[in-house]
Amino acid sequence: MSDMDEDAVLSDGTLEGEEETHQEGPGEDEKVQVCHLTQETISQGLSLLCRTGNGLGHAFVKVDLKDKGLNDIAAISSYTHLRFLDISNNHLIDLAPLASLTHLLWLKASTSLFLFI
Repeated sequence: MSDMDEDAVLSDGTLEGEEETHQEGPGEDEKVQVCHLTQETISQGLSLLCRTGNGLGHAFVKVDLKDKGLNDIAAISSYTHLRFLDISNNHLIDLAPLASLTHLLWLKASTSLFLFI
């Protein structure tokens, strides 16, 4: 851990601005950083600018959101031109927001706990 990282750690071992939840595994407690998907997080992961389906415009069609500690991806539903989406290694429980992504060709959602698909 760098000096700057050590300064950001609070006395209880969490970083400033983190929410923590506890998931009980087989005989152990884990601290998990959980957050909701924001427009800023989406914009940082966007790539691959392509023509839209009708050929009249351009849109980003790929977004990488892996390892973000996300538990809610509702904000992604307005990005209807997405074709490639990586949401692996998050804490998602519901994939319903992906229903509006009618151009989605490739989805990677490994290592997540899904209750509703």
